[in-house]
Amino acid sequence: MSEPRIKIALAGSIYVHAMIFDKAGDMNQGHAHTYDHFTLVARGGVRIESNGRSLDVPELEIIFIPKNVVHCITALEDNTVVSCLHALHSRDNPGDILEGAII
Repeated sequence: MSEPRIKIALAGSIYVHAMIFDKAGDMNQGHAHTYDHFTLVARGGVRIESNGRSLDVPELEIIFIPKNVVHCITALEDNTVVSCLHALHSRDNPGDILEGAII
């Protein structure tokens, strides 16, 4: 099992974090964010695990992941592509969500 390859795109105030899972069973590390975000399954299917529960999400579905919720994504198919989408700024946080060095 491997971690996904990452591609990042920024436009205006939108951040896109694409993850390319080469093989079924590849997964990212469990993590949480200080901001809400959406996850779009662009190709393939994934299992999202959080709080001891799991949800299988098929291609072209979008799910909402609230801030401060630890979650892990596992590819269910080869060549799965998932994109996380969120704003660069938050009403709850007057600064940027991302550190300037990342942008």
